[in-house]
Amino acid sequence: MALITVGIHENLTLSNKTKINEHGTLELAIKTVEAENALLEAFENNTTFDSMESSFRFYPPSLKDFDQKVKSSGDIGKELLQIRYRLTQYALLFASKDDIEAAIGGIKMFEGLGIAPENMAKAVTMLNKEDFLKKVMGNLATKFYNFMVSVDAFSGKITFRQKFLRQSKDKNFATIPTSTFDVWLEPMTIPKNASKVAYSKWETDNGKDNPNPASSDKSKSTKKDASAAKDLFAAPKEEGEEPATDAPAPTADQPDLFGKTN
Repeated sequence: MALITVGIHENLTLSNKTKINEHGTLELAIKTVEAENALLEAFENNTTFDSMESSFRFYPPSLKDFDQKVKSSGDIGKELLQIRYRLTQYALLFASKDDIEAAIGGIKMFEGLGIAPENMAKAVTMLNKEDFLKKVMGNLATKFYNFMVSVDAFSGKITFRQKFLRQSKDKNFATIPTSTFDVWLEPMTIPKNASKVAYSKWETDNGKDNPNPASSDKSKSTKKDASAAKDLFAAPKEEGEEPATDAPAPTADQPDLFGKTN
């Protein structure tokens, strides 16, 4: 079975191979469904039909940017919200907006971590601390996974159409779009002639729709290329590896979020 390629693909479904792996990372498995019309089209056009399946990993945002400058907790918070938005798009295939928000919306990603209620509002100031960020991201991933299990999302009953972007100029791996303003995912109940899933002018101008391997004279990835796919293709930390920075002692500005309440 081949990996999902860059392009707009139809008759996709979430695979039951989706899981939270041993590192606490969500692996969202997407595969093609061998729909009768797709197979018939292959016969009629004298082509082949190749099944595709890929697992897309959702890592916590990195603590540093492309230039290795330390990000603020606010910047990291924005990236977490973007990750939640992308997960929500998949959840909307199976459930109502209200049910999804009740499961992963608001401050749900912080709930269940033992944070004292009076410190909940200050939790976002700690997102640039590696250990805390990993807990929050893992909590979001687990709540999303459990919700999707509860709505039978991995049974293959619902199929969808999705756009996949090229990772970078020299890497043709398929990545999940990060856009929050255009449509990149929709159910197959929407006819193809009414579909809103399409590549934007910027994406085509920048080769984001190009599935072909890079030529021998590979050029370096741009900052935008690296940013678009870092949470999907960043290498996981080895077990036992020391954190990038030591967590400082709690202060008035950075309190002990896990302190006991009176």
